[in-house]
Amino acid sequence: MSKAQSLYDLLSEQVQDEESFDSGVSLEKWRELGENGVIIPLKIPLQGSSMEPLIRSRKDIVTVMPLVGDPMVGDIILFRRNDGKNIVHRVYRIFPDGIQTWGDNCQRPDAPRKREDIYGLIVSMEKNGKSYQLDTDKQRAYGIRWMKYGRMPWMVLQRIRLIFRRIVRSVYPDFHVDA
Repeated sequence: MSKAQSLYDLLSEQVQDEESFDSGVSLEKWRELGENGVIIPLKIPLQGSSMEPLIRSRKDIVTVMPLVGDPMVGDIILFRRNDGKNIVHRVYRIFPDGIQTWGDNCQRPDAPRKREDIYGLIVSMEKNGKSYQLDTDKQRAYGIRWMKYGRMPWMVLQRIRLIFRRIVRSVYPDFHVDA
């Protein structure tokens, strides 16, 4: 087994453990390796609904590569928030001194952040046993269209579903609908 492969196995195990992923220790080392030319893809199961409907919490697995160059509007990136949490969101705006991101299922964009906060680029996703490339021009264009037009109907639909569930549960308390 090569040294790069053993590092990949070690980092993948650490990142998939929620505590290691949240602490960022393995991600810091992974980014450092990427900056030194050792490019190791990481597969990470995500937790949270901020990128739905594209990426489903605890169901879809994303592949992250170290960011080489600057991100583009529409790219999906992994970054560290000011509170220390690791987040996956889409690049919304690019400024001379940083970027602004926006989760597909969020009402507002995030606060602008520095380039140093970015760990990597989400290049693909595994959903229902199929792999989808997310770092293509077509996917970036889809992301830009989603940020402009798709977010509002999706959020209205989510609100309607929530209201419907509350009504059904008030009439049938034992009835449960899985998401």
